[in-house]
Amino acid sequence: DNYTPRQRRLYRSFKVCMWILSVASARLGPRRCYQWLSLIPARPGAPGLSESELIELRNLAQDAARTGTAGAACLEISFLLFAFLRWQGEKPTVHIGVRKMSGKIHSHAWTVCNQRVVSELGDPRLFYKVMPLLEAK
Repeated sequence: DNYTPRQRRLYRSFKVCMWILSVASARLGPRRCYQWLSLIPARPGAPGLSESELIELRNLAQDAARTGTAGAACLEISFLLFAFLRWQGEKPTVHIGVRKMSGKIHSHAWTVCNQRVVSELGDPRLFYKVMPLLEAK
């Protein structure tokens, strides 16, 4: 692994949090889990995050999800980034979208911060209809 000591600490924290969020979203449901995470206050004096820091967080969260034992999916990644960004003083939102492919309904979750998707490279808003469940108010 080519992580710096700071990235390694974040990665380990993300793996633990990913497991906790996986259990919480399964037990509480997405709406209640989101409401619970919305109570996270901004850390006093949090400087906000640069574009490169947002990319770094996304990559670490995806790595943690890929190698974790919890079988984390897009919802847990989105919740993880949402919680961490709130703690950093940002105002993120989690969006859940649906689309129909080959006669089946597919859903996907992603995190938006400053009107930009931060949980992945592409923009799922181009392919999914956003459901109001977790949309910003």
